[in-house]
Amino acid sequence: MNVSGIVRLKDGESVLGIVRRFPIVHLRPAILSILLVGTPFFLMIPLFRFGRIGVGVFALSVSVGLILALRIAVRWHWTVLIVTSRRLVDVEQQGLFDRLVSEVPFERIQDISYARRGFWGTVFGFGTVSVRIGASARLEQHHIRRPRDVHHLIVEAVERADSGVREERAGETGGGGKGAKTGLRGDEIDGSAEALGGDDDETGRFLADSFGGRRNDVLERE
Repeated sequence: MNVSGIVRLKDGESVLGIVRRFPIVHLRPAILSILLVGTPFFLMIPLFRFGRIGVGVFALSVSVGLILALRIAVRWHWTVLIVTSRRLVDVEQQGLFDRLVSEVPFERIQDISYARRGFWGTVFGFGTVSVRIGASARLEQHHIRRPRDVHHLIVEAVERADSGVREERAGETGGGGKGAKTGLRGDEIDGSAEALGGDDDETGRFLADSFGGRRNDVLERE
């Protein structure tokens, strides 16, 4: 599935998984579509005896059944939960032409849970994945196949993203601290040389050059 038509990935962002609903959720409309397409063929001879009216009923039934089947296929294909390395993207295909897309950055996620209930959910292995965003807001995906695996995928993605952010912040803090420490040591050395020199300019310059050379050696070793 090409997600570029749904969401634009950011720099360094990658798609970790695409989750769809279990097809059983569309069982009833699928049965209706099959009946609308198949029944007229069994009744084709009696219908054609009515002339144009029979032909019209035949064509209408088949057309409605095919459109319904196309709608089911489009909804199943494009109603997905996209898990990237930075966020969750929920895509709800509400018809042939209507689509609702919402996204949740990982830093807004507070809790992730899953549930598998009922006889059919246990037999076919589908359930619900719920993501708590705030105090009352939730993002829920129902009839998800293998909800435990999806839950594990999201949890790992969130933990990996949090770990990357912490390492980046730690690197920035460590780099800044090292530079400050090195600069302070050099200032202390120069200040000590000038203090030892006192009013004697020649002695002060000699000590400053001597300690300055040692300071450069220290900096090079660091």
